[in-house]
Amino acid sequence: MGTSAAKAVKNEHDHGHEEAHFDDTADSVQQSAVDASARSAVEIEAQKDDSGDASKADAKGTPPDAEAAKPADPSLGKAVKVGGGTWTVTRADSLWKIADQIYGSGTYWNEIKKANKAKVHGPTNIIRDNDVLMLPVLDIPTMKAIKNFEDQPEQLRDLVVGMSPEEYAGFLANTKQAELEKNAELLQAAEMMRSTGMTMDEMNAEQLDFLEKEAKKKGLSVGAYVKDVVAKKGYGAGTAKDWDKNSPDQKKAWHERFKKLIANIKSSAPPDVKGIIKDSESKGGSFVWNPDTTEELGAFAYTSGDWSLHCGTRFVEVGEKDPSVCFANIAHEMGGHNYYGNTQGGAIQDGALDKMSEADRTEAESGGNHMHSAYGYMETEIFAELYEYRYDSDKNPTDHPFATDPKGNDMTKTPKRVSDVKNQLTRIKEAFAPKVAEGLIRGLARRVTIDPRIMDEAKTLFRADVLAVFGIKV
Repeated sequence: MGTSAAKAVKNEHDHGHEEAHFDDTADSVQQSAVDASARSAVEIEAQKDDSGDASKADAKGTPPDAEAAKPADPSLGKAVKVGGGTWTVTRADSLWKIADQIYGSGTYWNEIKKANKAKVHGPTNIIRDNDVLMLPVLDIPTMKAIKNFEDQPEQLRDLVVGMSPEEYAGFLANTKQAELEKNAELLQAAEMMRSTGMTMDEMNAEQLDFLEKEAKKKGLSVGAYVKDVVAKKGYGAGTAKDWDKNSPDQKKAWHERFKKLIANIKSSAPPDVKGIIKDSESKGGSFVWNPDTTEELGAFAYTSGDWSLHCGTRFVEVGEKDPSVCFANIAHEMGGHNYYGNTQGGAIQDGALDKMSEADRTEAESGGNHMHSAYGYMETEIFAELYEYRYDSDKNPTDHPFATDPKGNDMTKTPKRVSDVKNQLTRIKEAFAPKVAEGLIRGLARRVTIDPRIMDEAKTLFRADVLAVFGIKV
């Protein structure tokens, strides 16, 4: 498709869109000083129809093995061509607003002015209703263009879908590692859009359609179907029966044992685990004694997005025998889950719920287990398992990521569940619409590929499991 990515053509009205996100305060100052006055100079007595149209690149998904077809050429994909066509001015328009819509940032307003000198008037850059402006085609560095359109999902979708596989691979190869890491979540979303040809909201609708069809097969309302899935596949409705049997003195003794163990772990942990602990603490996290909730969740230990590791009696019992056994769990919970952040799968399921009738949504959420545990958990759990892999062994008290540990030992001989990565991949395949599920996996794979803290061996095993479950190469 060449390097044309986000191209505008004839357009009768202003597009409705969210305000772009600006990282640089100077942009806002420039907007206020230069172009806001132009907007105020034009008397706006009535807002015209806000359903303006602009063309988009065809939203086609990326063929399964497209990016693997050729080695990445860093000379490709450094920049994308954005713009082109014309814009018919309405009373609500300004150069800043038009630039924000077409190029993803109002800071490109002067490029439109330079291309339309005869139609931009006075020191306040007044543009007149019904004038037709030429929109110059600009070469914008690809990462900058992606970031520009971060808050404009349709434009972002069209930009990344409009790049050829060779261009996109070249862009990734040409981008510095630090920049990839800084924008990992945005690139994850972009990968999902490339593979599905959909915005996130369109994926929400696709997911709802899938849920409704699955519900119909079972003769259920969609709300009842989701409730049943969460009840069978989710977690979170347990009780702390064993912990509650302890006397106050016994509970106090357990807490003292916990504090002693944490001191031991902090002093004996290897450098990278110490780094995870230090990073978590710098973000307000810590080791938290939380035995009742841990038991309710049936967890060895857990994190809840607060950068803390919440621990219970099992963590203490195992750690007292061998503190090093806890390193895998720290890497998994404090590291993997926290670094991953919010899940795309959970957001898509929430978006599907938002599109349900009030009655169906109420029923879907009426079960005891958490919605996240049935629809969002799998994605972040895979990422956390890959973090954990470095410390996996037959002593691991929780699930094993793969059938073997880093030393090649057979984990199938242990009593714990093995191949949890493959298990969670299968759950994603079952829980989501096929197109959405593949988008989630390709987005997750981008995050995995970018993250330098995940062992290369773990990345290879992950890709093999994806191929086995989904039949695609990532």
